[in-house]
Amino acid sequence: MQTTLRLDARLLGQARQAALTRGESLNSFMVAAVRQEIVRQPRQRVVRPARLATCRGRGLQAGVNLDDSGALLERMEGRG
Repeated sequence: MQTTLRLDARLLGQARQAALTRGESLNSFMVAAVRQEIVRQPRQRVVRPARLATCRGRGLQAGVNLDDSGALLERMEGRG
């Protein structure tokens, strides 16, 4: 496949010099550089939503705020 890249003159000169030093074509050098960059990138992990375990199949109750531990404790002890 063929594509066009626009590189500034300095970067292109550096790429040509690096390819020449390695004894390879500019195209081979650019392909290797792109492959190396892709491999170097960390793969993003797919995060799936967590499933909350419930007791007696009733699930979360309306009005329960899991971030309010005091109110949650009162509700579990039957005081709320």
